[in-house]
Amino acid sequence: MDPGVSGPRGAAGPSVGHLDEPEPRERMSAVARGVASGMYSPGVRLDVLEAMRASPRVDHSLILAEYLVEPRAEELLEAGAAAIGLTAAQFLVLVGSLPELEFVVPVTAHRLTWTGAPRVGVAAHWDSDVGDFAVYEPSGGSRQVDGVYPRWSYDALFVVRPRETDGTRIGRQPDVPGPVIQDPGDGQRAAVWRMRVGGNEEVSFDVGQYGSMEEFRLAVANTLSARGIGNTGAGATADGPDDDSGSEDDDDCRLALSPGCGGGSPNPDPWGEPSTYVTKLLLRQQLDCCGWSCTSRSATLLRLGVWSTTMW
Repeated sequence: MDPGVSGPRGAAGPSVGHLDEPEPRERMSAVARGVASGMYSPGVRLDVLEAMRASPRVDHSLILAEYLVEPRAEELLEAGAAAIGLTAAQFLVLVGSLPELEFVVPVTAHRLTWTGAPRVGVAAHWDSDVGDFAVYEPSGGSRQVDGVYPRWSYDALFVVRPRETDGTRIGRQPDVPGPVIQDPGDGQRAAVWRMRVGGNEEVSFDVGQYGSMEEFRLAVANTLSARGIGNTGAGATADGPDDDSGSEDDDDCRLALSPGCGGGSPNPDPWGEPSTYVTKLLLRQQLDCCGWSCTSRSATLLRLGVWSTTMW
């Protein structure tokens, strides 16, 4: 362990035998404190930067449990566990006892500028609707924050929180090495379209895995055609529940698999649209306007989720 890493060595770590002892927020705070201590090492900070840069997720986030078992994270895992009085194996159990956690730098300016400098903090933010949370520092210090991330206090503020996002960023930067987590112009949104087809079978389309709307349309068309769901005319619909609005009014699953709608003009392209709300509208327009449609009740929209960068 790096001798410069400070923390309560030898102190009794949090119990991980029962989910209700201690409370989840306390356990997550212990995880954040351990991660902060591990980031005292320059090598650990650079490994985290490289892993986040390579992440295809919104905000370049990492799924913490997955990252900690990678060989590159061994130093972080061992140092972080020792800082809160646990073994590496116990630390993984502690992380696993919580809802799936993501490890993220939520402030866009930090992702664009941080090059591995030591002035970092790691926050434990259990509930995005609750303002107060703790921020831990590699030196062993901490602060309680109420309401706003202390973005000016650190070169990079990291957050450990229950996973909030899904999918692959649309229009993401090339997967090549670089000095910072995020390059200018990198995509900051993800969208996942889930449908039920052919009875109870579910299919999912991660929009960001396709290089263009045309690739996305073809993937949807091929998936539906393979199940005998084809072009039945613009009037056929299949209604289903909408997890986003709670309304069934706009849930027709007509699939716009033609290049454009209305007079043959091309549709706006969500790959180039910065607004999350407009991205969702454009995807709905693409998938709900003309050309192809679902045979009644053959395909039902389950959810169109759009996730975007969470901070400035």
